[in-house]
Amino acid sequence: MPIEVFLPRVTQTVETVRITQWLKKEGDRVQKGEILFEMEADKANVEIESPGTGILGQILMPAEESAPIGTVVALIFLEGEEVRKRETRISAKAQQAEQPSPFAPLAAPPSPPATDIRATPLAKRIAKELGVDLSKVRGSGPGGRIEKEDVGRAQKAPVSEAASQPAKGMIQKLTPKRETIARRMTQSFTSAPHFYLSVEADLQALRSIRETLFQREGESKPSFTALFVFLAAKALRENPQINSSWVEGEGIEVKKVINIGVAVETEAGLVVPVLKNAGALSVAQIVQNLTHLTQKARGNKLSIEDYSGGTFTITNMGMLGIERFDAIINPPESAILSVGKIVEKAVVIEGGIHIRPRMDMTLSADHRVLDGATAGKFLVRVKELIENPTVFSGG
Repeated sequence: MPIEVFLPRVTQTVETVRITQWLKKEGDRVQKGEILFEMEADKANVEIESPGTGILGQILMPAEESAPIGTVVALIFLEGEEVRKRETRISAKAQQAEQPSPFAPLAAPPSPPATDIRATPLAKRIAKELGVDLSKVRGSGPGGRIEKEDVGRAQKAPVSEAASQPAKGMIQKLTPKRETIARRMTQSFTSAPHFYLSVEADLQALRSIRETLFQREGESKPSFTALFVFLAAKALRENPQINSSWVEGEGIEVKKVINIGVAVETEAGLVVPVLKNAGALSVAQIVQNLTHLTQKARGNKLSIEDYSGGTFTITNMGMLGIERFDAIINPPESAILSVGKIVEKAVVIEGGIHIRPRMDMTLSADHRVLDGATAGKFLVRVKELIENPTVFSGG
């Protein structure tokens, strides 16, 4: 009997995955533990090992196809065993009825039966004689009732079926990554009552620190995002309630470790790798780790571990020219900080007008976990650290 290779479950939230590439081909000898293929699950690429030793006799699911967890995607035969091809890739372990996607478009409501259409008896008789569909006729009588004149106008100026249908665009099939994002964002927005707080910060001092302090120390100049991660981690240590999650039926879980997710734009869409234990990292360590994660994200090499365990998220769309936006919380976190473009603005300082670099920040928060005062205190503290970044010089 051949060894069946299944699509394994790697997270509790993903039911469908996509094979991105096979590293072995039919006829290859494989050893138990060797990498057979890579699959995309929960926005990450996962390497799948061979469950046994033998000959990869048949690949049932080619690259770039998607299937539910538990699907048989290959058969491994023992040395000397006859290779018998299968026509189907679904085994007994995957014969569960596939659930309809919650994102499938709703069917159009059926046309009302003729008995429900408000029309005069004469209009109904004329419509029957002329072959006019009353469900497509707009009535001009009281309460929208169809009169004989309405039927005559419809018969004289018929609308083609093609013209009466709304224009349809091309349907893009959801990738497992996009379906996961859609499901999580829908879950977050419908289950977590969001509220939003915004402030505008002055970046003059932080810009100066970035240009001078790190150069003097011989370090590479960090991105503003890396500096925001460092300062947000300090604010989270001082305001641990923000670093929490809602646990249904139990209460609020205050996390012991600060793991900050940073949204990264890639060709495949937005992904959020997580900087682990960011609260204990120096700026140099954050720069190094963030650079590494960003490179992995843009090379589509992030692992499940790189995505997991986030307790707070920062998303910076300033480089795209966006000045202000409200982000959706990344569950199960309780807050996300959105950062906009740095803009030179005229501001009044001590009675004089000065041109200063300013930036909008918005905190999206889960009202089940946080109230306005707690969230506001945290956001104002981040603003204070940005405007007075003495933490970088030990002050």
